[in-house]
Amino acid sequence: MKRRVSMSLCILMLGVAAALGIVVVISRAEGQEGSFTPPSPPGFSVKVGIIVPLSGAVQSYGESTRDGALIAIQQARDAGWTIETVFADSQCDAQQAVSVTNHLIYDEGVEYIIGAVCSSASIPISEIAEANHVVQISPSSTSPQVTVHADGTNKEYIFRACFLDPFQGRVMASVAKDLDAITPTVLYDAGNDYVSGLAGYFKSSFEDMGGSVPVFEAYTSSDTDFTDLLTQVDDANADVLFLPDYYGKVNQIAAQADGMGIQARLLGADGWDSPGLQLGPLDGAYFSTHFWPEDPRQVVVDFVQAYSVTHGTRPDTLAALGYDAAGLLIQAIAEAGADDPAVVKDELAAITYEGVTDKIAFNQFGDPIKGAAIINIEGGQRTFVKFVAPVSKLAVTSKGPTDLGDPTTLAATVATGSDVVYTWALGDGATGNGRVVTHTYATAGAYMVAVTATNTLDSITAQTAAVVRETVTLGSGSAVTTSNGVLYIAATPALTRTLSITYTPQITPGYATDGFAPVGVTFYLDAAYLPEGTPVTGLSTPLTLTIHYNEAALIPHLREGELQVHRYDADIEDWVPLPIVARDWANNTITVLLDHFSEYALLGPIDRERVYLPLVMR
Repeated sequence: MKRRVSMSLCILMLGVAAALGIVVVISRAEGQEGSFTPPSPPGFSVKVGIIVPLSGAVQSYGESTRDGALIAIQQARDAGWTIETVFADSQCDAQQAVSVTNHLIYDEGVEYIIGAVCSSASIPISEIAEANHVVQISPSSTSPQVTVHADGTNKEYIFRACFLDPFQGRVMASVAKDLDAITPTVLYDAGNDYVSGLAGYFKSSFEDMGGSVPVFEAYTSSDTDFTDLLTQVDDANADVLFLPDYYGKVNQIAAQADGMGIQARLLGADGWDSPGLQLGPLDGAYFSTHFWPEDPRQVVVDFVQAYSVTHGTRPDTLAALGYDAAGLLIQAIAEAGADDPAVVKDELAAITYEGVTDKIAFNQFGDPIKGAAIINIEGGQRTFVKFVAPVSKLAVTSKGPTDLGDPTTLAATVATGSDVVYTWALGDGATGNGRVVTHTYATAGAYMVAVTATNTLDSITAQTAAVVRETVTLGSGSAVTTSNGVLYIAATPALTRTLSITYTPQITPGYATDGFAPVGVTFYLDAAYLPEGTPVTGLSTPLTLTIHYNEAALIPHLREGELQVHRYDADIEDWVPLPIVARDWANNTITVLLDHFSEYALLGPIDRERVYLPLVMR
């Protein structure tokens, strides 16, 4: 968000006062989270620099950020941490930011920085911090240049706690979609980078979601009469009007739209987050912001209480972002277990943090993957509806292997994501829905399962294997075929005791197959004598094992006649080829003798590089 003092902020104004009468309704993807508990102290002291504007035009922004960060730091100290803080005044000025950053790094020995607030200060700080391998977390700077170099590569040591304007535009486009908008319209200030940027992000996002924006019109900051523009909105039968401006201009446009009887529902962004927003003409409107003090999550309740007790007032958005920036750093240091910025930045890159401004993970650029708070205005009250968050870090697990006939349970989780819908392809043609699914497979096998997590912002897919094992019984002179038809095991009359054999299919071999390629048949065999259940590792009289393979699964240039069944020999830590008893080319089977129970794989030699000699004409 661009300000007149030449800074980009994640917020425009301080938080809404308690006197506004806020009703709260919350909807979250994974349920309610608990209160914040600082991680256990790491056993060493930490020195943290806090660089914020403590003088000048935006002094209040710096003070709020500092005060929020100090709440998290004090909570850690109360838990036994030793944290030394060094403060520096950036003045929201690039030259001053360079001076104080050099002092903190070279004179004070600081290796961790929280700050700055203004992008104009955070960008030069990030250049110095990156060059010196110092971790920096900006609470509220939105410029892409904070976390990336001019060539588009990321700064590995630099992170931020706030979302960016492109995401906010996408969020509000998704809100429009959720409201079943068909004819959304946009009015914006062409001379304001923040406003025009959000307008463009909303339009492109809504179009990417399959819609169109019939009215996309600009005004100037000096305009006071919006009749002509609002007439275009009305003529388009608009169901939504997106106004991504500051609250003052929104008050003017909304009042005129209300006076003209325009029925379009108004949508906005964090520029609306101000006590100065006039709610009367905005009934039914929605806007996005970073933090809401009436969010009922316990972590927010605890933060608001701690801040209020310390400062005698409720925290605003900047205080919340400062708190999360410090909390992220503290958790990353704890997980690193070392006072080493190189390790801490890796932990930050992989972190999942339950913040007061929503659950936070990071993308590859150090920008947060997090939600935006959606606020509804109804009956003169602002109501916290939910966080809208992108889907990230989808993981899927399978409880197994399971026995044939028993259900297999699969579960999906995401680090962030609101209103997530999960759809499953279970590997045998069956499908499922929901975060957790249970499925009973008809045959033994190693099934490749895919789950897709989708919401209005994102759709990502992850895979796992669901393994179903099968236990068969083999007696003297008998034979058995596994339920999937892959194995046929036959015993000679010389087998005098009954065997229980457990067949566990695998997706890939459990050990490296150097020089050989697996061709889709990998499994483990365990055996025991019945009825006592005595484990069996080897047999004096071998069984006959016939393996059926899928010729279509062979890799290019792999000759079928070179396929061999291998057994992994743990004693020599290598794969041992088994003598072939028979090949059936027509039915794609290979028969070998089975005298050990361990891991087996059908392997073929990797195509060796062929050398062609030139033809010499004489």
